[in-house]
Amino acid sequence: MRRLFLLTLLAVLATAVVAWRPAPPKATMLHVVRAAQCPDGDTRWAARATAEAACSRTRFVAIDPQGRRLWIRAWVNAPEAMTRGRNRLFLAGAASSTIYVNGAQIGANGQPGDTAVAERVGRYMTGVDLPAGLLRTGPNLIALHVSSQNGIVPLQRPLQVLAVVHEPPPGLTDVRDLAALFIAGGVSIGAAFFFAMRALTAPADRASWLLSALMLSALGEFAAETLRLWWRYDYPIHGLRLSAVCLFAVCFSICLSGYAAQRFAPAWRNRLMAAAGVFGLAAVLVFRAFDTRAVAILVVGVIATAAAVAPAAWRDAPRARIALAALAAFAAGLALSPSGFVDVGLFRIVALFGLALLAEQVVGARTPETPVRMEENDRMVLASLRGEEVVPVDEVLAFVGADDYVEAWLADGRRLLQRKRLRQLADSPPKGFVKVHRSAIVNLKHVTALVKRGAGGYQIELSSGESAPVSRANLSAVRAALAAA
Repeated sequence: MRRLFLLTLLAVLATAVVAWRPAPPKATMLHVVRAAQCPDGDTRWAARATAEAACSRTRFVAIDPQGRRLWIRAWVNAPEAMTRGRNRLFLAGAASSTIYVNGAQIGANGQPGDTAVAERVGRYMTGVDLPAGLLRTGPNLIALHVSSQNGIVPLQRPLQVLAVVHEPPPGLTDVRDLAALFIAGGVSIGAAFFFAMRALTAPADRASWLLSALMLSALGEFAAETLRLWWRYDYPIHGLRLSAVCLFAVCFSICLSGYAAQRFAPAWRNRLMAAAGVFGLAAVLVFRAFDTRAVAILVVGVIATAAAVAPAAWRDAPRARIALAALAAFAAGLALSPSGFVDVGLFRIVALFGLALLAEQVVGARTPETPVRMEENDRMVLASLRGEEVVPVDEVLAFVGADDYVEAWLADGRRLLQRKRLRQLADSPPKGFVKVHRSAIVNLKHVTALVKRGAGGYQIELSSGESAPVSRANLSAVRAALAAA
């Protein structure tokens, strides 16, 4: 475990070294905020002198070319300094376009058409260099002939950015601006792998399964969000990318609420996960804007998670108040900057969460090896970060194997990590305990049912609402122990 953690840290540091470079000076940029939407026609709309009586003025991002072909006219005032040196026009939108500046065609992104067949699909993001001397001091006309006939997913705002950049840095995006996201991605990969391997060695450890899925969901959202920075895809792909962001957000909310319930309210785990999934998908249907969808899905996840954590914090359950404070910080970041949080904030917070959990495992690994032993008056000595802790046997639900360690599941929701292998306990289990699987030993007093699963398998249900698988090799012994209990 410690080796895996150290390898993860080395990978993160290596990524940071590769990604980091001194930031370049910021380029001067003229953003188009308002524009005129004009009916389809000939190139007269590209001329500076053409009157705009037949056009309607609106915000650039409010113009919708989906299912039609039209013209867009926008004026930008360039300072004298921008007329010298290199200038580049940057356009981001789900449309094919022909681009004109001051009446001169400077480039094309696909070919607009009045039907899907006639249109040649363009890229979602494109940049075109302006010929020297074309940009003038004062008002300059940018005219776009656009159409969006081949979209797969309807978009509320298919056009996003139209700007002129002076002395742009090489490329539309730069790796140095994404160092923090690289680090977040590296930590998420390491944490997902760590908890997946731990879950594979201990199938009964559902918390590790949920953590691994949570990290992978955040990583999937990270990949979908940053896809446009690495791949100049055709504009129909953009709607699919946004749909993937929402899908991964739903998965993240389900796993977040499931993990919190597993820690603090196991009996409510399935119901809270189902609620997060159902209401998350409902948000996809109710809201049209993808950013609003993603934010609403995360809000659903926060509410479902709070439903598990808040009652535990009220009962003063161990670590519940810390979890509630972290959830409050998560919700505050979401409320203060919804769009920015969905774009980059979520990845960084999840990475910090994963790093904290990995660090917790390393600290737990430093717990001295203390044999689990029985004391008088039905008490048991367990190892904890505070040293040895005496716990009543009735408060121990089960021992679950996790690679070279064993977790003692307590009735109050705590998980005490023991530095020993499960088979050491299985050879001489404590009184009242029975081995049900190679990864679990349970307290018979907390067994509520032996339930049959699909394909002839069985599982033990515990009083906390948690469960553990029962292997075929141990089934007879489990039945006998339950009959004798």
